[in-house]
Amino acid sequence: MLIWGQTVLKSSLRGGGFLIYWLVCFGFTSLAMVVALLDIRAVRKRVREEQHHLFNQAFDGSRELAGKSKASPIPTKSKPEGSQSSKPRK
Repeated sequence: MLIWGQTVLKSSLRGGGFLIYWLVCFGFTSLAMVVALLDIRAVRKRVREEQHHLFNQAFDGSRELAGKSKASPIPTKSKPEGSQSSKPRK
């Protein structure tokens, strides 16, 4: 449209026609920019959802593998009731 407006249609675009033609060009350009921004937003949302899904899938799979493991859990030392550590708390 820019090339047509500057070459082929230049002689016929005068006064109000000139203004209307370039407003239509500006409108199409603005519309294309809005559509591009909406597309970027949709792509980012889809990527975020896929990353979230893959993250959950990876950790759900690791939990299943941990549950199937035959190794016994590591025992923890428990303090008898009423005992306190020798370090004073700040």
